[in-house]
Amino acid sequence: MIYCLTGKIIKKTLDSVVISCGGVGYFVQIPATTGEALPPAGQEGTVYTIMNVTENDVSLYGFAAEEQRDCFKMLTGVTGVGPKAALSILSIICLLYTSDAADEEDSVDLGGRRIDKKKKKKHSRQNLDHIFQRMSDRKQSTNLTDSGT
Repeated sequence: MIYCLTGKIIKKTLDSVVISCGGVGYFVQIPATTGEALPPAGQEGTVYTIMNVTENDVSLYGFAAEEQRDCFKMLTGVTGVGPKAALSILSIICLLYTSDAADEEDSVDLGGRRIDKKKKKKHSRQNLDHIFQRMSDRKQSTNLTDSGT
C-alpha cells in the first residue's frame, strides 16, 4: 500500500492530480475538496492514498487529510458503494461541513424565497449524521451475520 505521495504537482483537475515522485508521475483520483486544498501545479503537495486493485485496473485515490481517507475506507466498506461513488459522497459531505468564511449573510434569496443558511446547514448535518448512523448499523449487522452470531 502507498501511504502517501509527496512531490511536485504536475497537473491538477477537479477530480484528479498528477504528482511527480522520484521521477515517476502518479495519477491520483481525488474528491473535489482535495483539489481545492492542494497547491497549484508546479508546487509541492501531499496526498494520503489508497490503492485499489481489481482484475482489470490499479487505481490510486488521494485525499488532503488522513480523516478523509478513513471516511473513504468506511464508505467503500458498505455494500454497493464503490470508489467513484465514495469520492462523490466525500465531495458533497465536505462541502456541507465547510463553512464559507467569506459569506457573512445568514440567509440567501433564491427566486424570491429566503433560505436561512444556518437552519439549512443544521438540517443537512442532521441528515448526514442519520445516513452515517444507518450505514454503520448496516455494516455492524452484516459483520454479525458474516461471523455467524
